[in-house]
Amino acid sequence: MAEITSNMKTLKDIFDNRDIFRIPEFQRNFVWGQEQVDTLFDDFSEDTNEYITEIDDLSGYLLGNIVLIEGHDSNKEYEVIDGQQRLTTLSLLFCALRKCLLNVWQDTKNQKYERHASELSRYFELIDDDYEFEGVKIIHNSILDYHQTYEDIIKDRVSEEETTNSNNVLIVYNTILDKLEALAEKDPQILIYLRKYLETKVSLIVTIAPNMDKAFQLFEVLNDRGQQLEPMDLVKNFLLKVLNECGASRNKIDEFVKKWNEYTKTLVDNRVKHADFIKQFILAVKGQNINKNKVYKYFQEEFFGDFNKNQLVDQILKLATDLSSISKIYVTIEANAYSNDFLKINCNMQMIFSLLKIKQMHPIFINFYDADESIKEEVVESCLKYGAAVVFSFNQTNHIEKELPGVIKAIQKEQDFTEKLKVLKDKLSVLIKPYIDDLAVLLPTKNLGDSNGRRSSKGLQILKFIERYLCEHNGISFEKGECELEHIMPYDVKNINFSQYGCSDADEHVNYVNRIGNMALLTKPDNISASNKLFGEKVQYYETSKYIVTSTLTQEYKTKVQSGPHKNLHDRINEYLHLFDNQPINCWTTHQIDRRSQKIAQFLVDSLKI
Repeated sequence: MAEITSNMKTLKDIFDNRDIFRIPEFQRNFVWGQEQVDTLFDDFSEDTNEYITEIDDLSGYLLGNIVLIEGHDSNKEYEVIDGQQRLTTLSLLFCALRKCLLNVWQDTKNQKYERHASELSRYFELIDDDYEFEGVKIIHNSILDYHQTYEDIIKDRVSEEETTNSNNVLIVYNTILDKLEALAEKDPQILIYLRKYLETKVSLIVTIAPNMDKAFQLFEVLNDRGQQLEPMDLVKNFLLKVLNECGASRNKIDEFVKKWNEYTKTLVDNRVKHADFIKQFILAVKGQNINKNKVYKYFQEEFFGDFNKNQLVDQILKLATDLSSISKIYVTIEANAYSNDFLKINCNMQMIFSLLKIKQMHPIFINFYDADESIKEEVVESCLKYGAAVVFSFNQTNHIEKELPGVIKAIQKEQDFTEKLKVLKDKLSVLIKPYIDDLAVLLPTKNLGDSNGRRSSKGLQILKFIERYLCEHNGISFEKGECELEHIMPYDVKNINFSQYGCSDADEHVNYVNRIGNMALLTKPDNISASNKLFGEKVQYYETSKYIVTSTLTQEYKTKVQSGPHKNLHDRINEYLHLFDNQPINCWTTHQIDRRSQKIAQFLVDSLKI
């Protein structure tokens, strides 16, 4: 019985023959770039002491491993299961090295450079006995979007259009060329040295499997042992294996790969992490919260359920189609406030979601993506309230992920978006209650300071949320460095009588100074000017503040609106945020902090109910 073999081979042993390496359609896109090339050349330079150590004195450089399936024809053809990035890059390196050697020959007319250049052709081309080109040694499947660029580089016919695109293969090739040209400018002899070094001292561990089953088995083992493969790379390989086992046609396999590549390209182009997306994808389509580390096992054992072979092929194709379409939806939801498709009706909402740092609601948005705008507004409103309640009750946002599966499964039972919305609001209204109860109890007396007791990101977050959402101050800007947290009772109160602030000692002062009732928003210049003054001395900065949550410290929020929801909103702002003191306040004490903390907490509680 044929077994897996593994041997360390020099690059000359691997490339200097008539072997062909096929990169199959299931391989991921070529992801190497300038950074990887820089690292590779740094390693070469270090290993050779900047290309001056005698070749025979070098111990050698191990570049990594490749996994191949041995073909059964006479031409020694291999299918590359793992290592296509290395093989492709090395062949580009040899191609670029030939080009630079030819350039040196043309400049110097020294025949030795031409001879070295000609001999290098065997490392990336198939050459007949007369040194005529027959084809490329590494053949990338036509489905892979970079295959044509690679062939054009090898055949030295890169088009003007290709030179201006961002194809990673071209980036790698040009980066290699730049480095080799820099070496040649320093000393052309280095190019010959580098050729010999690559041929005899740079090695790969070549593992050859007799068939696809053995290869996939090895592929999974390598991943378990720490190879840098994404879980979805393994899922892709597993699904292709299943398609082959089920006898899927070539057309169906090609369709699967096409849709899968569309999905991966969408995420890469929009800088979305595969692990983040796939977790929320599963939650959105299946209503299941799966740990990122268990994604591969989930697709192996649970995702498809029980299907016969024909049904399984259709389900795998549907998965690829869903990944392609939903990834496009996901990146529009993930986008910033001004390009977010789901929230385009109200970009303020996206800013608030960003403020709360909650992305866990995306699976719900995906399920309502095709709904009418009015329904989407209510979806966003309900999700925002629920998310804010979780965050402001001092719970972790992973609570959301744990609770959403039940919500999503419930809404997916309904066909009509109106009914889906009703179910969503009913479910969230139940889930939100314990968080609101916690908020009401905890927030009024909570010390919101950091470990140093000074900064309070949570306090700043709560006040910004109230300003932008509960006060509907949509036009307000929170540009970095513009808005700062103001401590109404000063933080720095050295050598003072604590009793004037209602505190018995310094410890009680520390306990009160970082409560929500002692916090306001000010612009940076106003905050600097207000400094550690008494309340009566800071009134001018509060009265003229552009932030409603701050100006209501000293005056009611005035409006010309006589009725309707906005009038009700303004009444509620005055009820909770303005304390209606009959006498002017000169010193902000623990009494005012207690009152305002309770008021703010109640304002949040009443406003967040669904």
